[in-house]
Amino acid sequence: PRSTPASASAIVEALGLALRTLTRPLIVCLDAFEALEGAGLVVEIVDQLLRARPAPLHVVLTTRGPVPGVIARMISEGEAEV
Repeated sequence: PRSTPASASAIVEALGLALRTLTRPLIVCLDAFEALEGAGLVVEIVDQLLRARPAPLHVVLTTRGPVPGVIARMISEGEAEV
């Protein structure tokens, strides 16, 4: 039988549980984020992770295109830096 893709929420929840066990900060760098345009699940996962903000996780994102979703809001509200 063919498996169904996991939802972004389920993936973020599992990642959040794993991240809470870390004792040191984790930095994730996503380079050329614009290349993920059309990769809806990946973009949704990043969006939800940034909303949840698990404490030990720091995300560095580079893009040559428009800043996506929640990131644009975070920049406008001073919660993220450009």
